[in-house]
Amino acid sequence: MLVFLGLTVVAWQSQEQKVVALSTCEEKYIATATTACQGVWLCRLLGKLVEKEARPPTLMVHNQPAIALTKNPVLHDRSKHIDIKYHFLCDCVDEGQIILKFVQTGQ
Repeated sequence: MLVFLGLTVVAWQSQEQKVVALSTCEEKYIATATTACQGVWLCRLLGKLVEKEARPPTLMVHNQPAIALTKNPVLHDRSKHIDIKYHFLCDCVDEGQIILKFVQTGQ
């Protein structure tokens, strides 16, 4: 995970996931949820420092099924095994705290 403020990296994190993912979609979903937690926290911190509300961060995700899982609650029937704490991502997107954007990776 890299966090940019403008063109400058202000935070980064690299770690193994603490759960075993059963698919690439699930792995990206969990990674995006973890990043969303950090993004919301950093956004709130920045807002306090500059004493005004910061714009919601945009997460660049290169896995369309993970984005679809976030935006479409119907798909949650197929993802019941994903720990409920990772569904925090859906709440963040619904409340406008996080913006998800699909990014095509190079081939």
